[in-house]
Amino acid sequence: MTRKNFLSLLLMALIGWGIYTGLQLLRPRDQVVDQIGLSAKNDPQFQGIEAQIETARKQVDDATLAAIEQRLTKAQTDEAAYWLAYTLFQRAVIREDKKDMDGAKAYAEQALARLGKVVHKDSEDYALLSMIRAYSIQFASFFEVSSLADRAKREANAAIRSDSTNLRAFYVAGLNDYHTPPMFGGRKKAESLFLKAIALGGQPNRPGNIRWGLRQAYANLEQFYKEAGNARAAQRIKEQATHQPDQVASID
Repeated sequence: MTRKNFLSLLLMALIGWGIYTGLQLLRPRDQVVDQIGLSAKNDPQFQGIEAQIETARKQVDDATLAAIEQRLTKAQTDEAAYWLAYTLFQRAVIREDKKDMDGAKAYAEQALARLGKVVHKDSEDYALLSMIRAYSIQFASFFEVSSLADRAKREANAAIRSDSTNLRAFYVAGLNDYHTPPMFGGRKKAESLFLKAIALGGQPNRPGNIRWGLRQAYANLEQFYKEAGNARAAQRIKEQATHQPDQVASID
């Protein structure tokens, strides 16, 4: 999803805000239940799976992603559901890159449905849910945008409350704020949230199979500084990123 599309949708939401508010009074509010405690995505059978998924997505190898999806569907554990949602999200990105927006929407919806069925969600689950939820906004009608954006924000906050040491929780919260226009209260916390994610990423590796988030936090913070006209800060973040173990790439 491009930032331009995201902003356009939110501006459309402003027009329909009065109608949306009225509709909200007619239905129950979605609840986000906090599950306090550290995440435990460390099943040995899923070790290295993130790298497999990322490699397949970068190589536009949808056949491999389909095979991974099939294997995860059979596993039927909470961690399998997490990686299944992550796989479906990457398949959505491939479809979007190919301009198949209907296909992208379908995969995003499947990802949200799969992860949504996890009863005892932890910080990692909430962080991934929030990220995919925000991604799915581009497929929503303007009546739905505000509701989805609010839900993505609450899921990101739940991720932080569930585990204040999870860098992905802060990265996703920063991403939500970064892509929310100032007129909707956005762009106030993105910098500090990205910096928090980066600081947590600089600590000794936490146990578990999940590694995404640090590279993205650096890239988005670099872009944030560029858009703010702070070239010196953007260059500093770019240089810091190159010293990370996984050689975090610049967004350029």
